Amino acid sequence: MNNYKILNDKVVLITGASRGIGAEIAKTFGENGAKIAIVYLKNKNSAQKTKRFLESLGTEADVFCCDISKVNSIKSLLRLVAKRFKKIDILINNAGVIKQTPFDKITEREYDWILNTNLKGAFFMAQFTLSYLLKSRGSIINIASVGGQRGGPKAPHYSASKAGIISLTRSLSNLYAPKGVRVNAISPGQIETEIAKDIFKTAFYKKEVLPKIPLRRIGKTSDVANAALFLASDLSDYITGQTINVNGGEYLG
Repeated sequence: MNNYKILNDKVVLITGASRGIGAEIAKTFGENGAKIAIVYLKNKNSAQKTKRFLESLGTEADVFCCDISKVNSIKSLLRLVAKRFKKIDILINNAGVIKQTPFDKITEREYDWILNTNLKGAFFMAQFTLSYLLKSRGSIINIASVGGQRGGPKAPHYSASKAGIISLTRSLSNLYAPKGVRVNAISPGQIETEIAKDIFKTAFYKKEVLPKIPLRRIGKTSDVANAALFLASDLSDYITGQTINVNGGEYLG
């Protein structure tokens, strides 16, 4: 019997892994042999639920609380993860926040909250994880957004943060490809998560959004997780600096 799994024995650190896309990536990677560091900020019960699911598969997993908008919190997290798992092979920068606010109503406090979480957090998570990734010749996968590619009139600060993620991906891939570390991004379109599922049932989305998606369906969290699995595995060993669109054809740039 062949027990080979595509991520066998890899240690994967996933921010924002308590629910939604992050939890789905954790489950998919766990099913494929990885050991999972589940990082959360506020949703401890959901993080523990993801851990229990992974352990039911025989997957090694643990939960860690971290405010990725704060550098000292990131440093503490990485010390704990390294102590627990002894190495880090893959970083998934997934954690993010969004609030739809008209441009002229966005406050400095709200702007800082969005940018510090979505962009600053990913930046310093990558910076402080690289010492481990250089040893393992690992990879980074950043979760961007279609809003960062075409602009988002309802959340321009969020879109700016995700555009920054795409640029950061390109910069880091150029810097670290010669040292064996790959860096890629995934840009999801309309994805049905627990938080968003009711929005997609509204008449507006059915009339205005769905017809603009060539595949004529809202994406699933598993669509993003499967793309992440490909980018994390040796199947994508010659791919770096890329942004993979998972959007049903909604944006083709």
